Amino acid sequence: MTLLGPIHHGRRGHAFAAAARDVGAECYLEEEYVLEGTAVPYEWPIGRTPAADGRWRVVEDDARPFRTRVLIRRPFDPAHFNGCVVVVWVDVTAGFDVLEWETDESLNGCAWAFVSAQHVGVHGWRGTTNGGLVGWDPERYGTLHIDHDDLSYDIFTQAAEAVGPHRAPPDRPGDVDPLGGLDVQYVMAAGSGQGAARLATYRNAIQSRTEAFDAFLLDRWFGTAAPLGDDPVTQRDDAAARAARDERTHRGEHLLRTDLEVPTLVFLTETEAPACAHVRQPDDEQLRVWEIAGASHDAAPGRRELAVKLTRDLPDASPELCSESTPGPHLDDFDERPARDAAIRTLCDWIATGEAPAEQPRLRIEASTGVVARDRDGNAEGGIRLPDHAVPLARRRGRNDRPGAAGLCGAVEPFARDELVARYPTIEAYLEQYERAARAAYRAGVLLPRERDRLVETARRIPRW
Repeated sequence: MTLLGPIHHGRRGHAFAAAARDVGAECYLEEEYVLEGTAVPYEWPIGRTPAADGRWRVVEDDARPFRTRVLIRRPFDPAHFNGCVVVVWVDVTAGFDVLEWETDESLNGCAWAFVSAQHVGVHGWRGTTNGGLVGWDPERYGTLHIDHDDLSYDIFTQAAEAVGPHRAPPDRPGDVDPLGGLDVQYVMAAGSGQGAARLATYRNAIQSRTEAFDAFLLDRWFGTAAPLGDDPVTQRDDAAARAARDERTHRGEHLLRTDLEVPTLVFLTETEAPACAHVRQPDDEQLRVWEIAGASHDAAPGRRELAVKLTRDLPDASPELCSESTPGPHLDDFDERPARDAAIRTLCDWIATGEAPAEQPRLRIEASTGVVARDRDGNAEGGIRLPDHAVPLARRRGRNDRPGAAGLCGAVEPFARDELVARYPTIEAYLEQYERAARAAYRAGVLLPRERDRLVETARRIPRW
């Protein structure tokens, strides 16, 4: 394994999917490196299939060469580093690398390593003109190569080893230190969507072999682990593949194994929770599940962030994103990212102290239908209740009736004026309830002080009804 860089060449002048916000203003540095070497593919033993309990055993096959990129985002000042590197399995569901995690908390102590571990991110969907990183900038990425996703799990391990504490300076691979001498204490794995499915497989099948990670954050996971190799559903973009991807979101199939001593937080919105309800596990000494009422898989705040990067990097692309022009209720505008920020802080504290955080209430799922139970206003019952849900101005759902990926964007229907007046006779009555809910979320540990204060200040600026 060799790490090369940082790399700056190429006709585009920047890394694909680089941060949209000015990370330098937050005292962070973003650089791109090449990770190359040989990786082993994993296979199921002959006659074995993945068991429902998640306690999986795999065997290695012969190693093959690979070459990919790792985007590093780290604090300038070692005094601002909290000791944790978050290694992100980059999501490629859209047919290209989607890099998230640009909130205030993401730039508040952690270092980040975004790993392009899959074939699609490097080369694009099979059978299409989408060329992935290689096609986007051949001068910068033309030598990258991942021939098959069966190498992805070992690639991810090697990326963790390249930034982990046992590779502390000056012993990191190659002649460069991508972390600039930071004293790494622990390494967290994080992934969203398909990246979370890959991490579920990694946690169940690979972590016990490598012990590469000190914690896992599975963000917006649908309860089904990914295959060990190429997945026909995610390797191409056609009607059959899109239909299969939609079907996969309906029902979770795999538990997370319970015999590992590694803190794990599963972060779900209303969109994924019904699927995960089929494999719902109780919290224990190594697992916490957060289910966010009112939130959806692909809500407007995250889509706006992605749109900035698409406008810059892929202005001619037309991924299956949601469109506000479609008739019907507006797409969900609920921002669950303040709770995700709290989840990052919670996991860092859990690793550092060894003390598991408080358990959080789950969404109420109707046993007979498998759907989220709703109150008289049409809003979800139970779950983590951020103030915009606990003191609502609208009814929200984690899914809408649109086909395909657009259905994951949820829906919001603002209350009529007479409903608002009946619920909150004055704006002062609304603000009193909102501030009380914000304080409750903070005390529960699902809202950081900074976000509590910001949400309250935003609520004070809403127009009077």
